[in-house]
Amino acid sequence: MIYAIVFALVVAVNRAAPGTKWKNGLRAALIVTGCACLTAVPWMIKDAIEFHNPFFPLFNHWFPNPYLYPMVEDEIRRNMLHNNNVPYSRMPFELLVGGKLFGIVGPIFFLAPLALLSLRFRSGRQLLLAFIPMFVPFFSNTGARFFIPSLPFLAMALAIALTEIPRAGTAIAVLAVAFHSYGSWPGVIERSVPGAQWRIDPVDLRADLRLTSESRFLSEHWRDYNAGLLLDRFVPANELVFSPSMGQLAYHHREIIGAYDSAPARRAFNILLTPLAKVWSNSWHRDIRFFPVTVSRIRLQVVSRIDKEVRISELRFFDGLTEVPRSPQWRLTASRNPWQVQMAFDNDPWSWWTSGEAADPQTWIETGFSRPVRLDRVTIDQIEDQRWIQHRVLAEVGGTWTPLKTDDTGTLAPPSDDLRMRLKDEWKSMTIRWILIADGSLEAEDLRKNSPCWGIQQVAARDGYRLWKLL
Repeated sequence: MIYAIVFALVVAVNRAAPGTKWKNGLRAALIVTGCACLTAVPWMIKDAIEFHNPFFPLFNHWFPNPYLYPMVEDEIRRNMLHNNNVPYSRMPFELLVGGKLFGIVGPIFFLAPLALLSLRFRSGRQLLLAFIPMFVPFFSNTGARFFIPSLPFLAMALAIALTEIPRAGTAIAVLAVAFHSYGSWPGVIERSVPGAQWRIDPVDLRADLRLTSESRFLSEHWRDYNAGLLLDRFVPANELVFSPSMGQLAYHHREIIGAYDSAPARRAFNILLTPLAKVWSNSWHRDIRFFPVTVSRIRLQVVSRIDKEVRISELRFFDGLTEVPRSPQWRLTASRNPWQVQMAFDNDPWSWWTSGEAADPQTWIETGFSRPVRLDRVTIDQIEDQRWIQHRVLAEVGGTWTPLKTDDTGTLAPPSDDLRMRLKDEWKSMTIRWILIADGSLEAEDLRKNSPCWGIQQVAARDGYRLWKLL
């Protein structure tokens, strides 16, 4: 809504009385700003304290934090820019009658270009000017409902244009309202537009009069409702549930993480996907050799940009055949996501440090030793998906980071037979004890077919959802 606030500021300053414009304009701007801050600033303060980002869950590149990977934000932005992969050229049709943007605003707005005729009138110019800042945010999320804030201004400008048509204007405007009212009536959209649409359901007088109980109404209209009730019935209080397909969070009392709503959610979902693709379940062991150097700090840096996050399961250092023993006194850090860097040094091949952002030359992971050590080799354990990301080794020599001439080789290994059981242990290390998942996806099918391998037990099922307990 920043566009609307800026627009309100401009209007407030512009409407100041002549002769006292500077003083009155400043006062008007302060009033508008104060009103906007009453609602925005408390949330910004809360987010700055809780998430280290006053704009959370946005702008995580500007305000890095351990709670949401910037790459997840980037993926969500890309998906929202073209919902259902609808190109900009197709959006007007889908927005008006097509339905691929999760709803329609109605065919009457095919007449929207006529709203430009209202520019002849002061009120029309004001409405269309107000329409612009309310419409611009639509392009950050092209779902039909995000067009709604701009619709009143467009509709009123169109109404002015229609009513000002000589002789027949009023009749045309009335017909337009009647046509749009019929097209918006519950049931009409369902018959005229294919697929599921955001719309008002058919009228249910018993529910409107509260003769139908809330639980019965929700059970009949929202299958996620009963799935949520399973959590209250079977999951102990304060235990975490991983549910990549759960839609509602309001009608139960257990804490859920989804697939992309946080850094832990992204990790949990990646664990679920791992056995389904060889490039994720196969291991890639990278061996980087160089002439012996004695260093106190060494850095592993990405060579070039690639649209993929860096994932490192284990990073080890060697002098000949002897591994340099790890020490609690080592100073571990990274340019991206430093909060999880320890995961690359925990002797667990299925925990990993991730950059949380697309790999580029500004992506590095660094180790500071407690004393100078002699090294001639670095090994990196990753998944096969990472084999195309090239790294270089830099040693700090005389206070300057110096690239080393290296020989990089790699070997590929298939997953171990107990892969799913080890992945389940990763969930448990994240304090996840339960999984609630809807039938129909490859991930849900894998859990069902390989539940003994995962080490999970189905506790309950309802309305297409299954509740699993990690054993």
